[in-house]
Amino acid sequence: MEQLITEALKKGVDMHVSGEFNLAAQLYDSVIKLEPNHADANHNMGLLKLDIGSDLEALPYLQTALQADTGIAQFWQSDILALIKVKRIEEANRILALAIESSCDAKGFIELQEQLDTLTEAAVNTMNEINPSSQGELNILDTLTLSKALNLAKKNFKEGAVADARIIYLDILKKFPKNIKARQGLDGLSTPPEESVNQLIYLYNQRKLSAVVEQAHLILQKYPRAFEVWNILGVVFRCQGNLDEAIQALN
Repeated sequence: MEQLITEALKKGVDMHVSGEFNLAAQLYDSVIKLEPNHADANHNMGLLKLDIGSDLEALPYLQTALQADTGIAQFWQSDILALIKVKRIEEANRILALAIESSCDAKGFIELQEQLDTLTEAAVNTMNEINPSSQGELNILDTLTLSKALNLAKKNFKEGAVADARIIYLDILKKFPKNIKARQGLDGLSTPPEESVNQLIYLYNQRKLSAVVEQAHLILQKYPRAFEVWNILGVVFRCQGNLDEAIQALN
């Protein structure tokens, strides 16, 4: 049975690639009749339906494939793409969030996230035009597009304006809670520049412990969650015999 299914799927893919959609559909369907929840067969059938423009018909197959195996990133991506095509944006956002939480590679979902953000942004702008009072408090996205806001946050961070970058990322996440770039950017604000950490290590190797403490406190004012800096500071305090301060820093 397994051999028959494997051969049918292989032939189906060959027919699919060559544009013989009817024959490919028959082969995929033959596998689905034998194993209704077969992940690959359902996924391939769903892709075929997308290829011929039957987007709504594709969804049940793609969702069956995803339910059968949530560990394959392509299954998530195909389901989200189909939802985007049929304008079910809210559901697509929900599935994307689940995909990221399932530990699938987030990088593979960035393009889909951008598509969803663009569509969501357009919907929000349309709603604001219809009902201006629904805008509520000011948000960076009221004056800048999503891409420009992300670029501005990145620029502020590079120039040391961490607080400004944080405000922009938080504004973005208010409207797009699952935006991958904004979430990554916000997480990155807790990490000081690599050269700052390297400078601390250099000072420590030179046994300039007081300078390490001074520089570390300056860094921690901007990056209070920089665990590497706290770790270095704890080691320095221990070397200086300040055990209570060492314990506090390491904690």
